[in-house]
Amino acid sequence: MNPINFEEQNETARKGKLAAYIMGGLVYAGVIVVAVLLTVQFIVGILPPAAYGLRALMTVGVVLVGLNAVALPLALHYWAVEGFHRGLAIVFYVGDMLILGVNMVTAFSTLSGHAPEWVTQYEPYSVGMLVFALASWGILKIADPGERAALKLAKAQANFRVKAIEKAAEYLDTIEGEQAIAQAAGELVPELFNSYGIKKRARSWNGGTLPALNVPTEAAGEGVPVESFFNVPPRPRK
Repeated sequence: MNPINFEEQNETARKGKLAAYIMGGLVYAGVIVVAVLLTVQFIVGILPPAAYGLRALMTVGVVLVGLNAVALPLALHYWAVEGFHRGLAIVFYVGDMLILGVNMVTAFSTLSGHAPEWVTQYEPYSVGMLVFALASWGILKIADPGERAALKLAKAQANFRVKAIEKAAEYLDTIEGEQAIAQAAGELVPELFNSYGIKKRARSWNGGTLPALNVPTEAAGEGVPVESFFNVPPRPRK
């Protein structure tokens, strides 16, 4: 009995898996290309021939919807790993496949000239695939666990600021708060007024001298020391 060569089996399995990935990727890409081309031909065909700008925009939109069929599986593989978030991504992927299939049938039957009644009724709503793709990624972004955590943190910070302001307002109504306000007001007065009641920040009040025009006439022509409570340095704030 020959011994089992696990390394050889693993290598064979790896090569087989790689071949399946390559062939599956080619099949997936080919179907998307066919679906996009059919849908573009269908959408462009029902628009007026002179609507060049609208035709170009719709062509770009259909191509983006085709890329959506590639982006959603990548999101499921790399991004949407959390339960609820992953469930949403799966729902949107299944919905995208259904829309892609219905649009392929609609486009082919319309272009062949043998469209059934339901296809004729569905045609005006076929452009809804653009809104579906837009809504899918918007909802996935909002439902991202990281976004939800950031939203909770923002709410907590906002609540903290509101409660802190409310507590500060309550503190101002206490005896300690009124004392703090009185002290702050007393320290602010010398910065706003001089000994003559004139608001002039440029004038020195902390042990400085006043110009001759701001002193009594008998001392005109020379600066004199200011003798008032404004010479007292402000107390340091606690």
